[in-house]
Amino acid sequence: MTTSNPNCVKKIENQCPSLIELCLDYIAANVRYVESFRGFPELMGEEILNRWLASTSKESKKLNQIQKFCEAYGSLILKYLNLRNCRDFIDTYTIDVLGHFEFIERLDISHCKLGDDHDILTYISQLKRIITDMEDV
Repeated sequence: MTTSNPNCVKKIENQCPSLIELCLDYIAANVRYVESFRGFPELMGEEILNRWLASTSKESKKLNQIQKFCEAYGSLILKYLNLRNCRDFIDTYTIDVLGHFEFIERLDISHCKLGDDHDILTYISQLKRIITDMEDV
């Protein structure tokens, strides 16, 4: 489809996600059905992990699903964990999750409004490789 109006093309592009975007969203929404990520490309695994962590459903985030990513990728993609705006996730799975992310070097927990006494802060202080990004904690 061609058009002389570039704004029309931009509008159409913004409304239609690419096939890869749809596939990544679908897999991220259905991680519980994935048997293993072994052999799956690292870039795709990282994108799926980020989308899965960003989802709002607490029920969809289970420890065995996190283990799937850890087993498949280890330190390849799990050096940076973005938990920005994921207060519910942090409250529910902090210790269980971070125990599996032994390769974490950077952890973004900004905008979670955790306060000074949250359990995750004690756990972070015990991680040897960690460099934290803490804004508006």
